[in-house]
Order: sequence, then C-alpha cells, then structure tokens
Amino acid sequence: MRNLLRDSIKAISGMRYVHIDGDAVFTLGSIGVEKAMKVLLGCKAVEEEGAWPSKDVLKAWGHDVEELNTRVLAAIDDGLDQATATRYVGQVPWSGVTADSFVGVVRR
Repeated sequence: MRNLLRDSIKAISGMRYVHIDGDAVFTLGSIGVEKAMKVLLGCKAVEEEGAWPSKDVLKAWGHDVEELNTRVLAAIDDGLDQATATRYVGQVPWSGVTADSFVGVVRR
C-alpha cells in the first residue's frame, strides 16, 4: 500500500503527457488509496469484532473509492468518543467532511 502511494506520487511528478500516461498513473494511485481505506476499515473491524474481516467482507466493500470514503468517515464519527487526543480531535471540523466535499476538493 505505502509503495503504491509513494510510486504514484513519483509517477505523477515525472508524468510528461497526461493523455498518454494518465490512466496508468492515476490507476496506481487509486489502488493505493483503496487499499489504505480498506486497512482503516479492517482496523475498525478488529477493534469492534476482534478479528480481521473475511475475504468475502473485503470483496463486498468493493472498489468504489467514494463509497469507501463514506465508510471511513462513518468509522471516524463512530470512534470520536473514544479518541484520546481530544484536544486535537476537537480542532478538526469532522462534521463538515463528507464524501462529496472530499471528492469535490480532489476534483478541483
């Protein structure tokens, strides 16, 4: 996962022609983001259920990054009352963060 994201940033930096290299480069990044989100959701499952999600559950989460983002934001909301860094958490405007607002920033 880390290498996918690192390599994606490196590939974006070195990309000369978006119309030629864009699909491959951005696919690399989206796979890294998808895996990172699934790791976060898996950690939540371990915390709540005591075990890593089954392969069927991981597959059921799918590949839609916007849907995964919605799930991750819901997981954050669910865990805010358990936060130990409450001073920091209180400074983050979680209530204003939605999948649409996040994707809107990315699309700009």
